[in-house]
Formats: sequence, C-alpha cells, structure tokens
Amino acid sequence: MIISESWLREWVSPELSTNELAELLTQAGLEVETVTPPQLLGNKVVVGKITAIEKHPDADKLNICQVDAGEDQQLTIVCGASNARKGLIAPVALVGAVLPNGMEIGAREVRGIASSGMICAAAELGLEEQSDGLMEFDAGAPIGVRVDDYLELEDASIDIDLTPDRGDCLSIAGVARDVAALSKARLNYSEPEPVAPQIEDVVSVTLDAPAACPRYAGRIIKGVNPGAQTPDAMKEKLRRVGLRSISPIVDVTNFVMLELGQPMHSFDLNKLEGGIVVRMANAGENLTLLDGQELELQEDMLVIADQEKPVALAGIMGGGNSEIDDNTSDILLESAYFSPLVIAGKARSLGLHTDASHRFERGVDTHLQRAAIERATALLLDIVGGEAGPVVDVVDDERMPAIETIELRPQRVRDMLGLEVDDATIKQHLLDLQMQVNDTTFPWSVTRPSWRFDVTAEHDLVEEIGRLEGLDKIKPKAPQLSARPHFEQESVVSEYTLKTRLADQSYREVVSYSFIDPKDQLPGINAIYGESKPVDLANPIASNMSQMRQSLLPGLLNAARANEQRQHNRIRLFEIGNIYSADSVSDTGAREQGRLALLGGGEISSTFWAGHGRKIDFYDIKGDLDKMFDRAGLISGIEYRAGKDVDAFHPGQAATIFLNGNPVGMMGALHPQAQKHFDLNQPYFMAEVSLSVLLNRTISSFENLSKFPETTRDLALVVKNEVAAGDILTEIQEKVGKWLKKCEIFDTYRGENIPSGFKSLAFSLSLQSESESLASDFVDNLINDLLETLESRYGATLRT
Repeated sequence: MIISESWLREWVSPELSTNELAELLTQAGLEVETVTPPQLLGNKVVVGKITAIEKHPDADKLNICQVDAGEDQQLTIVCGASNARKGLIAPVALVGAVLPNGMEIGAREVRGIASSGMICAAAELGLEEQSDGLMEFDAGAPIGVRVDDYLELEDASIDIDLTPDRGDCLSIAGVARDVAALSKARLNYSEPEPVAPQIEDVVSVTLDAPAACPRYAGRIIKGVNPGAQTPDAMKEKLRRVGLRSISPIVDVTNFVMLELGQPMHSFDLNKLEGGIVVRMANAGENLTLLDGQELELQEDMLVIADQEKPVALAGIMGGGNSEIDDNTSDILLESAYFSPLVIAGKARSLGLHTDASHRFERGVDTHLQRAAIERATALLLDIVGGEAGPVVDVVDDERMPAIETIELRPQRVRDMLGLEVDDATIKQHLLDLQMQVNDTTFPWSVTRPSWRFDVTAEHDLVEEIGRLEGLDKIKPKAPQLSARPHFEQESVVSEYTLKTRLADQSYREVVSYSFIDPKDQLPGINAIYGESKPVDLANPIASNMSQMRQSLLPGLLNAARANEQRQHNRIRLFEIGNIYSADSVSDTGAREQGRLALLGGGEISSTFWAGHGRKIDFYDIKGDLDKMFDRAGLISGIEYRAGKDVDAFHPGQAATIFLNGNPVGMMGALHPQAQKHFDLNQPYFMAEVSLSVLLNRTISSFENLSKFPETTRDLALVVKNEVAAGDILTEIQEKVGKWLKKCEIFDTYRGENIPSGFKSLAFSLSLQSESESLASDFVDNLINDLLETLESRYGATLRT
C-alpha cells in the first residue's frame, strides 16, 4: 500500500518528520518498506500557456509556439507534440533547467528557428513512465508558478507492507486512524454530508445471494458531462499512490477507494436492462471483462446482473457490456459489501488481481457503503455535473457480519504484555482506537469499530494496547527453565529420532511444498493402499501448484534435479511429511497420511585415492529401510514382493513392502520415462513407506543364550526363474520351525550347468536347540524333509 504523506497529513498531521512518521508506523506493526523522497523539478520548470501556434516552415511535424511562462516576454518554443494547440496549459522547462533524465535545456535553433525552452510531457518530468503528448494542466492553472508548487510535489511516498489481517489500512483513512491513535494527534474526519436528491430516479436492487452480498447501495446520476476532465489535484494524488488517471468517473471511484477504503464501480445506466440483481452465476453464462478477457462463469462466482445478463464480476472487475465510455451521460454508482470468503481466491484463479479484489478479500468496513456513495456523488457533481437521485441501500440485516463485544480483563493485559499499564491508560488506548468501552463491569465490555474486523478476542485487544503503549517498551527477559528428567515411552519413536538415524546414514532432509504440479503426480504409489484420487485446490497460488501431493517422491526428484544442476551428483535425500487423497467421507473431502520417502543416486561413497565407489543400487535402499524396520522391531514381519506396474518405478526393479501381510510402502528403481520427465541425468532408487509403522517400536524381549552348539547347513537349490526367493525362505522358516535360528540367502546364479529358464539360490541355515545338542541324524532328517517339501511345492532340486 503506497500512501502520499501530504494526503495523509490532510487527515492527521502529527509533529513528526517523515522518517519519524515511518518509524512510528513500523513500530506499530504497519511496516514501512520504503520512503521515496520528493522528486522536485526546480525553479526552471513552470506552468506555461501556448498563446499562439503555427506550422514550422521546414518541418511538417513541428510547430512554432508562442508561450506565456510568466516571463517579461513570451517565449518562442519549437514543439513536435501532436496535442500542442493554442490555449493549452502545460509544464514548460525554461533555459537552464535540468530535467530528471539529465537533459539540460538551452537556447538552440531547430531547423533555423530559435527555440528558448521546452514544453514537456509527463514522462520527461519523471511523473510517468511513458507519455503520449504534452502534459495538460487545468484551464485555471496559474501561469508562471513553479510546477513543484502547482502539483505540490514536495511530498514523500510511503510504501507500507500490510499483513493480510489489516485490510482496514488499505486506505488513507485507515492509516490516518492508526497514526492519530499512536501520536495522539487530531483526526480531521467527519462523515460526508448527504447529497440531496435532485431527481426521483432509482434502481431496483435484489439480493439473491445475501450470504455473499448482504449489502448493496446504488445511486443514479443523470446528465453527466462526458467531456469533463479530472482535476489536476486528483490526478496527482492518484499518480503518487500508483494509479493512472482514466476518466473523471473512474478516477472518482478510485479516489474514494483510496481515501476511504471502499471499492466502488460505475455502470453506464443506459446499457443496463432493468434493475440490479446480485446473484451467483449460472452455468454456461459468459462475461467479457473491462480488460477484454472473456470468462465462462462458474456457479461459485458472484455476479452483478441486470434483468438479462451479468454486467460485472462482483468485487473483482466490471463487464465491458456496461462500461463507461465517451458517450456516457447517465450512470449508476455501486457501493457494496461482499463476503471475503466468496471473493477470496477468485481473482487469482482467473489470473487477475485488482485493487477491488485485494480489498474485498481482506474485508471492507460493513458500515462504509453509504458514506462512500455520498462522497463520490459530491465529487462527481463538482467535476462532471449532473443530477443525483436518492441512494438505494438494500441490507440483509441477518446476514451482515456482527460487530463483536469482547470481554477484557485489565490484569490480563498486564500479564500478557509484561508491562505495568494502569486501567485508565488501557481505557484511553481503546478509546483512541474508536472502540466503545464499558468499564463499569468486570470483565470490561469492549465493542470494536466496524472497520476493525481483525479484532475478535481478548488477545487481539491486548495486542492493540501493546501497539499503542509501545512494543519497544517490552524488555527482553531470559526464560527461566527448571531442569526436569525427560521420559520417553520405549514403544514410541519420535520423528526427530527417525531423522537423526537417516542423517547418520548420509541422508539429507528435504522439505518440499504440499502443492504440486498435476503433471508431477505419482498416483500409483498411493494406490497400493487402495483407491486414490488427487485433491484439486479451489484457489491455487499458481497453475503448477494446483493439486495436493499424493506422494513425497516428486518433491525429492525435483530436489535431486536442483542438485544435479549445481554439479552435485552423489545424492541421498529423505522427507517426512503428509500426502493427500480425495475422501468423500471426511469433513474436508480429503484424507491425510504421514509418509517417509527416501531417494538415492550416484556413487555410494565419495571418490578416494584408490578408485571410484560403486553406484547406489536397489539393495542399498532396501538395506537402509531394513535398518529402520529393525530398529522398530518389525523386521521379522517385513516382506518385499515384486511390485505392481507403477508408472514411477522401473518394471522388474520394484517391490511392494508388506508388514504382516499388509502393504506399508513401495521401493525400487525410478522408471526411465519418469527420469526423463523430471529431467534427471542419472538413475535413482527410491522408497516411500507409511510413517505410522516406524513411529511405533516393538519392545524387545530377552532370552538366555543357548548352551548348546549351532549347526550350519548350506543348501543350493535349483528352481524355475519365476519362483521367488522369498517364497522359498518363508517355506524354510515354517518347515524347520523352532530349531531355525537364522536363514540367509547368500548367492544367486544363472549360467553354466544350470538349465535354461532356471536359477540357483543358495541359503545358509543355522540350527540350534535350547535344551540339547542337535544330533547329525536329526538334522539330516530335518533337511531331507525340507528338501522333499520344497521339491513338491516349488520343483526345487538340490544342486550338485
């Protein structure tokens, strides 16, 4: 929000310098980003008038102008501007002037004609970025006066970075109220005087969507002068806050918005068919906006319509079918209150951001609409003339936001601020903020003003008192902490512990957005848990962040690409976060689940003198997962099965992870097509598992070590290629039973002496009894029974 200091001081003028004023605002929470000092033009740039004009004899596009600049003699100036004409009053740079762009003005000949000065465009004076022709002043502008004085350029611009909750300060009035309360200076404001109706014409207003628009005020003004010009003083005020002058009617509505904070709109009355209806759009309706954009309206969009068609997108922008033009003689002024919840995000979703939507999204004073109509009417009648009808102000009282009365305990103020503020000072601060205070009861009853919609609870009042008392008075204090023993449940694992363990394994944490580009979704990963649909955002902040993520892996893959682009190719990343899927059962329409994701690529270790390390592979990621499962006491129930076809994973190099028969995650190699989509230079292996299974730990139970020796047997089994090693391992565990202490696969082989279509799997079995030494005959019989079972079920034969 850019404000003009001189405009602000018309409302409140504390005895503070510009920098002191900026510091006061910043200390009170209205952070001043920049203060732009006055850009003065100097004594040699004055108001001048062209008294005579003739064509240059040697140049078709040049004119010889006689200019009255308040000097003893008129000046002869050669000018090529298309709008140069007799009687035009414009800025004139005299000989010796230096313009903001560094140009020095001197006397010179132009095609044989002596020229003494320069008639200026606004861009040449640094008042606009670009100009089409000379800058034109009002007909009554005083000749010979410095332009600095005429336009009152001795003025600083203050850029305030407002937080979204302070929509009341998106106006001169709002900032002035805060300055007055902070500095105890007098606020120069009174309600606009009502303009007496001169005609009886009114427009009918129907609120078909009162929850979205509980108040709509309108007024007809007939017989306006379409050729009128906006006064220079108003143009200049608009320019200093970043708005260009368009036309008197539009300029007045913008002026009132900036002054009071109420966005307004004006319609060409003769382009409306019947009365105004404020309603939700109908499916299939279209509207062309003032900027030329054609919209296909959605049913959740609020529109202003006449009896036949939509004429404006409420709170955002008017329609081209009712805009003010050079032939407009009758207008309808609009001033309404729109619910922030209805307007919020609509402009952004359409690629628009207007001054009106910026204010309505944050909230507008619910009692300001009629005052804004009266202020705009008075300005318009003064500038463009015409006759005003009565104000039509339609209000649905039941749907209007309530003005809360809040209970306040003075001692609570002192406790929360850590300051000794007496009751009288607390009350005075609240009164300075134009709040109503009843201190005859306990707790006090405080009623906020209609424009402070951000004040809803006791802590908000405490914050306001702190702002006015001075937040710099709150002295820092070191916290007093008592050392107490900290107990953790042995069965619970914290996220911090998980992160620490992963960091110990050379992983680095990534925190990525929950919003994602739909093109980057990896829905197949989430689908292993059941049906999964993405959650679309109603008001995305950007088109490439329009869905909630269904997996953490896209964020890791994008982070990997960023690292590759910076020549970091040895990559191990992890993220702990939530993923989202559509759920018609929940209140929010979405289901949220915690996940842990891992990603690895490049060499397993740094390059060293003896050579290069090997590349990360499937078993490295699996080993890292197994360490996590083992620390959680879950490893005995974990099983890796060949994964389904999931778009993100390489066929044949993926596994679904099961815990006691239930799917808890997936891992494998990144699919080459996905690698190409994410623009990655090297292969990656990745995994994503349910976070909840890792946050609970099975408490270990301890057993005595057996006093009897272990017996080890190695089995090399030949099976068909399609037989899974995990199935053989499960069969061994079930068949050998309590005597099996450990079983590991230590070799796989295909090749010479192995039939085509077969493979060799080598297992090492460790057997032990708790009560006796296992005899060789007993072990031999146990192994023979096992081999018979494996042969009958899997066709496994002992390799010789």
